Amino acid sequence: MKVGYCSVARSPELLLSDKSYKLKLLTGLFLPMAGEMIMNNDQLQKFKEQLEQMKEDIISDVEQTLNDMTSQNGNIPDPNDRATVESERSFELRLRSRERKLLDKIDEAIARIENSEYGICDECGEKIRLQRLQARPVAKFCINCKTKQEQQEKIHGS
Repeated sequence: MKVGYCSVARSPELLLSDKSYKLKLLTGLFLPMAGEMIMNNDQLQKFKEQLEQMKEDIISDVEQTLNDMTSQNGNIPDPNDRATVESERSFELRLRSRERKLLDKIDEAIARIENSEYGICDECGEKIRLQRLQARPVAKFCINCKTKQEQQEKIHGS
């Protein structure tokens, strides 16, 4: 069962120093792990705005790439120059392919915010630390689960 962040958090600055606290739902409040803040609606809105800005930037880059590629003259007589242009195009297309995958992750993250599932690990159901979400707003896994996943990928080569 997945649970999202509750909007009744009293103070975004609420800190707990006792390391024995784990993430729990208690009378409508999530208790943060030691030293962590509770994520409130304002923070969720800022993450959503950040994700939407990332999406707009990627779409703008894609449009710029399309304009650049269609406006270039395809008649380049020198083979070395032609090879350089083709290499640059290939690199640009690889970047856009990666950005397309990132766009999918951004859309998933926005959907998780709207479904009150943002910040909850898909693997273990624990809270994803705020610092991780600030560094990677599209994160679906807590750092422990992501580390395990990467170790498995390294072992199995996938």
